Amino acid sequence: MSPVETNASIYKSLNASSQESEISYLITESQETQVAWDSLNQIAQDLLREGKPLPPELAEWVADVLADQWVEEKRKKERRRRRPRGGARSLQNRNRQLCVLVSQLMCLFDFAATRRWEDPPESACDVVAAAVGLSYKQVERIWNEREHDLDGLHFSWDKQRLMEQDFYPH
Repeated sequence: MSPVETNASIYKSLNASSQESEISYLITESQETQVAWDSLNQIAQDLLREGKPLPPELAEWVADVLADQWVEEKRKKERRRRRPRGGARSLQNRNRQLCVLVSQLMCLFDFAATRRWEDPPESACDVVAAAVGLSYKQVERIWNEREHDLDGLHFSWDKQRLMEQDFYPH
């Protein structure tokens, strides 16, 4: 029997006043030890499953735990939504550079910009995604949402000039 199960079974065997003091003790200890926290969690689950009311102190602890979990989940979501440190302008510049890379690959190596899902990963967006550490889906979305002033950009690359500067494989 684990320490958590032991604490839960000891709690059940106590009289009402001893149960309250056990809850108070476990709440104090739960700030320091995982076993006490897990024991309170187990006791609350057992009481709820048996349809018994939670002692007021335990009910307050459960409410605090649920509120903390909700706040922590909200913080995680907010962290995921944050833009890169440079803000919107930096993100826009990065996206423009990714589109330029896709455009160059289309012109210089005759890659298609994107692909169908069933096709092998051989598009310009696949190459850029692999090179910069983004997913294909991310680069494809950036390419599809590019600014219209980038349209036709791949026609402006001069292969001859790039070959002379040794940017183009011979």
